[in-house]
Amino acid sequence: MRLTRMLPVVTAVVLCTASGDAQLLEPNARWRTLRTEHFSVHFTPDLEEAARRAAAEAERAYSTLALTLHPPRGPIDLVVADNVDFSNGSATPVPSNRITVYGYPPLSAGSLRFYDDWLALVIIHELVHIFHLDRARGWWRQGQRVFGRTPWLMPNLYAPGWVIEGLATYYESAVTNAGRVRGSHERMVVHASALENDLPRIGDLSQSTTRYPGGEISYAYGALFFDYLARTRGVGAIPEFIERTSGALLPYTLNWQARASFGTSLTRAFRNWRDTLRAESASLDSPIGGWRQVTSGGRVAFFPRWLDSSTLVYAASNGRETPGVYTVDTRGAERRIGRRNGVEANVPLRGGGLLFSQLDFVSQYSIRSDLYVERDGRTRRLTHGARLSEADARADGWIVAVQGTPASTRLVRVSPDGRAILPLVTASLDTQWSEPRWSPSGDQIAVTRWTRGGYADIVIVDTLGATLTQLTHDRAVDSSPSWTPDGSGILFSSDRTGVTEIYLAPADSAGGRGASILRLSDARTGLFYPAAAADSSLLASVQFRSDGFHVGVSPLNELTRTPATPAVQGLGQPIPVASDTSRARDYSPWPSLIPRFWTPLVGETAAGGLSVGAGVGSRDVVGRHAYAVQALFDFGNNDHEGSVDYQYRGLSRPVINAHISREWNRFVVTDTAGAGVGSLRRRSHIAELSATFARPRMRTSMYATIGGELEYRDFRTRPNSLLGSLDPVFSSNQQL
Repeated sequence: MRLTRMLPVVTAVVLCTASGDAQLLEPNARWRTLRTEHFSVHFTPDLEEAARRAAAEAERAYSTLALTLHPPRGPIDLVVADNVDFSNGSATPVPSNRITVYGYPPLSAGSLRFYDDWLALVIIHELVHIFHLDRARGWWRQGQRVFGRTPWLMPNLYAPGWVIEGLATYYESAVTNAGRVRGSHERMVVHASALENDLPRIGDLSQSTTRYPGGEISYAYGALFFDYLARTRGVGAIPEFIERTSGALLPYTLNWQARASFGTSLTRAFRNWRDTLRAESASLDSPIGGWRQVTSGGRVAFFPRWLDSSTLVYAASNGRETPGVYTVDTRGAERRIGRRNGVEANVPLRGGGLLFSQLDFVSQYSIRSDLYVERDGRTRRLTHGARLSEADARADGWIVAVQGTPASTRLVRVSPDGRAILPLVTASLDTQWSEPRWSPSGDQIAVTRWTRGGYADIVIVDTLGATLTQLTHDRAVDSSPSWTPDGSGILFSSDRTGVTEIYLAPADSAGGRGASILRLSDARTGLFYPAAAADSSLLASVQFRSDGFHVGVSPLNELTRTPATPAVQGLGQPIPVASDTSRARDYSPWPSLIPRFWTPLVGETAAGGLSVGAGVGSRDVVGRHAYAVQALFDFGNNDHEGSVDYQYRGLSRPVINAHISREWNRFVVTDTAGAGVGSLRRRSHIAELSATFARPRMRTSMYATIGGELEYRDFRTRPNSLLGSLDPVFSSNQQL
């Protein structure tokens, strides 16, 4: 007799279960927890000061948002982490309301630079997501009463990314004195497209778009569009729109809900906004006297440095290749000379070679920035896990750099071999540093210093970190300082007028009121990263256009010099520092492992009947434990099936995975003539245990898994008498 396996046919869609965000955390770290009225704040011991501030800021943000938006249900888990050297945050309403924020400040990140307090800003942004995505009314809410917090019954999760991110970005400025709507970067992105008649349609606002600036298009256009709606249709129309989409009978009916909230559809309102932007825009003129663009790739082109009087080196990511370092001469001849993990400054060294920093994994759960030297085609790593970035090198090889500290940064000196790291300032949550540059004489450092309240100022410090001169003091993004070749002046960029321009200040000026500061450019969009050639003949800088950033040069000594005007934002007073004082306890994963929703399952049994069941699963907030359980019941033949999967990440390595299941398979039994004489059903009990060792890196990763499986089988036939006619192997139990 022959056996032919019959594959079961699934007769219903099995719903996927989302178990939370996929942010990178350290599940093996020692975590602590603070509990406030609405939040459970989780942190590692080195972040306790930042976490206590975050707890207070979260409650303050909750109270402010609850004045206009419907509060979310239940407590919110807030994870404050600092295991990566970049700035980000995430939020999810599934399986429970959870927020993750990374403490590393974004002082050098263009779109995020304007903040009074980074933790406060990112918490507000992510908390708006929770207020928005948790909200469910009508049949959505009734469905959740039955199935729990399943993602399929979260109506606002069906909204396009530009709505979700646009609302959060709009509110981060609506309830603070900073953020991206009040800053200059997002407006620059939109204004550049208007100037070049390249504004997208509302259907183009996809986070997966191939047009520049990629996913950022959702934040820039989404936020400014909602700001336009608030100004033209009333601030109260925004929360009304959220309420209507939260109870809409069907998803994907945003235009219907918009007509009821704003009096017009989103499509028509966006078209009107585009017309307004075009009408307010002039032509894209030369951003600075004698400007000559020398790069053509667009997208990202940052940090031009002079190799000689006619050649620049710069970092770029053009969308066609991996990020890298390029050279370009003043005639526009470009050449790629190296690969990088990201876009960071490349500093020419005396004697040849380039100094740079880049991100990479230093453990399975940590990404750090370190220093490297590339010379003669070979790259040598100077530091490992030192959290060093934005470096500049002196003639004798000594390096000044920014070092990450828990939720902040500090200024350090680094020996040429990278072995000695000497702090120049004391780390503080209220002071951060960016883009230091040595003076030509090597005895002073120009650097951007941020202080709480949104003051990103240009200061000059000595080689021991003492402040010698403060050149600016305003609520603007003053950045990218560089010295004139004779050391008498500081070139820098500033968005004090609402548009980022290039300025020149005497190195010995003080007071920061702008009396001796001169504006050199007249850009319509933005001009960044000024760098003077060694012979003072040319000034290199970077212009923003609708397709991205472009490096160009202009004659330095022929530029028009206009006295700088005060910052448009005004000084104001920063919000007082608040810190939670409740008792911290050891982290417990169990509350967040309780299943919050279940998924109905329907399928075909091995015998051809119908099976029904359910699946549940969850993961704890920091990702130490995760599990999934499902069961399918066959009430006709008692061929019940089920499985349990569990993962443990509480070790540095390996990751432990366990699986147990019971399943049925059906085979057709035929005689020697091929005629069917019955069926054979096999029941399998399976147990698996494995350990996975991972070595992730930015460019390459290695994984090795070792494990074992135990399987126990027994058999049944229909008719029952058929079993005795088969090979004796089917009459005995099998252990594999």
